[in-house]
Amino acid sequence: MRPGEMIKTITEEIGNQFYTRTNPVRGVTRMLFPKKAYEREIRRLFGESTFDYVIDYEGYSNFFATLCLMHKHAKTYIWMHNDMRSEYDTKFHWLKKIFALYPKFDYLVSCSCQIMEVNEKCFSSQVSKEKFRFAKNCIDFQSVYAGSTDANIVCKNGLYYYGVLKRQYASASLQLFPLQPGCFDGMNAGLELCDSGKKVENGVVRFVNVARLSVEKNQTELIRAFARLAGEYKDVMLYLIGEGPQRKVLEKLILQLNLSERVILTGNLRNPFGLMRQCSCFILPSVHEGQPLVVFEARALHLPIILSDYSSVGGSVVDDGQYIVHQDADSIYEGLLAFMNGKVPSDYVFQDEIYNKQAYAEFENAVFGRGK
Repeated sequence: MRPGEMIKTITEEIGNQFYTRTNPVRGVTRMLFPKKAYEREIRRLFGESTFDYVIDYEGYSNFFATLCLMHKHAKTYIWMHNDMRSEYDTKFHWLKKIFALYPKFDYLVSCSCQIMEVNEKCFSSQVSKEKFRFAKNCIDFQSVYAGSTDANIVCKNGLYYYGVLKRQYASASLQLFPLQPGCFDGMNAGLELCDSGKKVENGVVRFVNVARLSVEKNQTELIRAFARLAGEYKDVMLYLIGEGPQRKVLEKLILQLNLSERVILTGNLRNPFGLMRQCSCFILPSVHEGQPLVVFEARALHLPIILSDYSSVGGSVVDDGQYIVHQDADSIYEGLLAFMNGKVPSDYVFQDEIYNKQAYAEFENAVFGRGK
């Protein structure tokens, strides 16, 4: 949505290079900061418009964080979508530049009360306690419900497959994911389209994880735990919906454990909810999270849920609505086994309208209210 580039003199460009590559509030960087260039960029994008509230909702960009701070006379907010210190420790080492800007914002808004407490503990030495607020994310539950019935279920010789239509330019093809151990034979002859509105009941227990394929999502430990379960039960499957930098690592691990017909990497799906509905249990074994929306999407589909004990997990739980495990393979295995033995609760109550009303009220309080 931002056209063009920032207009800078050569001197301002040099100063901006220092600013974007080093600590933005210390020493020579602070003196070289091209303030006029950023003020010029504000005028280029917004003209003479002024704002009462300016929010950096992304929270990961040094440029946009700085741009928000340049709005004169506005209250400024930056969103904290995760355990930000853990994000820095595990993958985003450049976040220290964002951290240096935190004290300049009027308020730091975390995506749940629990993750606010985690972030407050990490950054309280540099940011006053009064600046921390929280607002959980609203969720488009109607898209979840509509997507769950928008599916292509294909059967052949008594075997079932979940079909994803892949479009490329003027052509389209159907990618099939097996709903039981085994792979599609590649022959389209004999394929039949089944009722997409029904869940396939073929005696197979299907676990599903929806997340970026990244180290903090802990899919390597999940696969190792599932390998142990698969050695004991023949009719179990695991689906990892998502894409990310760990894909090759996970593919190699799946081959090493001889799980190619039992663990399916689907990649990104435009509509993950159709496949989620075909699954028996949702599992999120993450090392750290903010407020994972997919947990509540899984609740909307009324899936039994297994969660790891990440620091902010309290923001994702409901009464009698999940099974909590540790983040190591042995504990995750115990969670998978608990589901097989009927010990993961499935009769919890979740009301989507109440959830969204609470989320919107928290947003109004975080931005316009008095905080906690």
